[in-house]
Amino acid sequence: MMRTGETDHLSLDQLEAWFNNAQVGDRIVYATGDVQHDRGMFVHPGSAIAALRELAGTDMGTGAMLAAVAARALQLQACGVVWLFQRRLAENRFAYIAVRKPARRRHAHGARVPEQVIKDAMAELAGRVIAAE
Repeated sequence: MMRTGETDHLSLDQLEAWFNNAQVGDRIVYATGDVQHDRGMFVHPGSAIAALRELAGTDMGTGAMLAAVAARALQLQACGVVWLFQRRLAENRFAYIAVRKPARRRHAHGARVPEQVIKDAMAELAGRVIAAE
C-alpha cells in the first residue's frame, strides 16, 4: 500500500494485477481514506500552484498515483467489469471497494449486484475494521 495525504491506496500496478487475476466475486479494498480530497493533492506541472510549491520546496505530485488509481477504478466500472462501493468508516474516511463482476451479456439491460456479493464484501470489510481497531 502507498499513502497520499491521509489515504492508503494500492499502486496502479497492484490494482491492475488484482484485476487481471480476479475471479467473479473477488473483491479488493483499493483505497482507505478520503480519495476525493487526497487526489486533489495532485498539481499539474506549470500551474500557479505548482510554481508556489516549487518555490516552497514541497512535493508537487503526491496525489498523482492516487488520482490514477481512482481514475482506473472508474474506468473499469464504466467498462462494466467491476462494481465499485464505498463504505463509511468514520467522518471523512471511507473504504473504496472493487468487486469483479461477471462478463456483461449483450442482452442484459442492467446487471444487479447479487445480494450475497454485497453481504460478503461488507462482512469482510467489517472484520478488517474491527481487527484494525
